[in-house]
Amino acid sequence: MKVKVLPVVLLFLGVLAAYAFAGVRGTAHDFFMRIPELSGYTDKELCRFCHLLRVPGPAATSPPLYNLYQSPTLRAVIQQPNGSSRACLLCHDGSSSLGSIWAGYIGRRLPLGPVSERVSLGGDLSDDHPVSFVYDSSLARRKGSLAEPTILPRQVRLDPRGRLQCTTCHNPHAERFSKFLVMDNSVSQLCMSCHRFQSAGSSYHTSTNTACGNCHRVHGGSDRLLTSPLRRPR
Repeated sequence: MKVKVLPVVLLFLGVLAAYAFAGVRGTAHDFFMRIPELSGYTDKELCRFCHLLRVPGPAATSPPLYNLYQSPTLRAVIQQPNGSSRACLLCHDGSSSLGSIWAGYIGRRLPLGPVSERVSLGGDLSDDHPVSFVYDSSLARRKGSLAEPTILPRQVRLDPRGRLQCTTCHNPHAERFSKFLVMDNSVSQLCMSCHRFQSAGSSYHTSTNTACGNCHRVHGGSDRLLTSPLRRPR
């Protein structure tokens, strides 16, 4: 007896797509709401803008080279952004106008500039949390203050190759929490999902009542992502 798997798979993917549409609606990623010229396009085409499904687009071009984060305490092998982080940076590095990016999909430019400076990381990622590195048990052992990746909360997801990406901390399909975070981080719950400092022996990390953001900035920090009056926080 033959089992018709394909229709079931397509139905499942359709359900996932519908769920994603619902989450994006009304957020900063709802391009149809924010860009009147796109009002005639379908939800599927909205998804294609980021996911590049069978549509030639910016991801087919040579990716830019970014200045990457470095620190004397870094134990991960950092490489140029790839995977979902590359997709995020198509817009969020601020190097291209949204109108020119959309031109690859609809065949004409739109009168849109780059994303605002507030949400643009620029080409210098040296003051941003590293992405696109493999987060495995070996890294957790080398670093000593990282949680085992097998016990991360279900919301905090690595990509299929075990790499930490922008989407590990941000869910572009839903803005349930501020800045599209995957979980509430008001008392550093998200930070502490990976970073475990209570046993690190450092007097700076012994208090459980101190938010990580008092000393660190995930975006716009100085060495070791520390806060600095010389850098404007984002």
